[in-house]
Amino acid sequence: MIILLLFALQGTATVGDTIWVNRTVPLPAGWSARAPAWDPDGAVELLGTPVIDLVGDSVTVRYPLVVWQPGDHPLEVPGPVLLSPQGDVDSVYMSRMTITVSSVLPIVAEDSIIPPQPPAGIVPRPVVSMLPLFLLWGVTLVLVAPLHWWWRRRGKPTPIDYAAEATSAQPPVAEWAAAGELRAVIAAGAWELRQALAHLVPEARVTLDTEACLAVIGARKPAWPLDELGALLRGMDASRFAPMSERDALQIHERAMALKTRLAEVP
Repeated sequence: MIILLLFALQGTATVGDTIWVNRTVPLPAGWSARAPAWDPDGAVELLGTPVIDLVGDSVTVRYPLVVWQPGDHPLEVPGPVLLSPQGDVDSVYMSRMTITVSSVLPIVAEDSIIPPQPPAGIVPRPVVSMLPLFLLWGVTLVLVAPLHWWWRRRGKPTPIDYAAEATSAQPPVAEWAAAGELRAVIAAGAWELRQALAHLVPEARVTLDTEACLAVIGARKPAWPLDELGALLRGMDASRFAPMSERDALQIHERAMALKTRLAEVP
């Protein structure tokens, strides 16, 4: 049996190109052919299913390959398996061949061929001078000095007497009472009275409860009307949760303000 081997490449094959390896053998009349399985070795890889072409009295098996390394690669290409109409099988022996693949990388000169570079010159070091910094300080001083002088000549700000403002500003208890905010009226009177007590007796801080406050005042100010003060403070505490009229709320507030004025006069 005559065996023909065809290896056709368009130009020079490089790494990664698709390479078709063809194997052509005669095919008797009435016979059929199929491609055997093939697993190339090394850096050669089969890309897909082989293609069988029937042309006249011959059959061609085409194998798509790819090579991943440059150089020469020997191959053993299998032939097709021939099948007779009676079921006989005729196999074709493998054919040896070599394919050459080029690299895709450009050819560069070796390191020993590259001429040495000329020696580098001396790198001059910059001269460090403090003159720019002094000039910057001078410009800053010229710009900031007039601004500082203008700011200082304004004089010291007049202090604000927040205590006097707080004392002079009286809450509008009448408006609150008319609006139905009776508990706010009682709370305002209690707060002003407790503030006055804390001012006259520093130990009677506003954070103390009523009984503790009365105990401190009784120890520090025995000449004060302690019974009246205690009854008023306890009554104001109780009135926060008791129903009352507008008149009652205003009277309690007036009593607190009057007692506040009297206590300031008692030693």
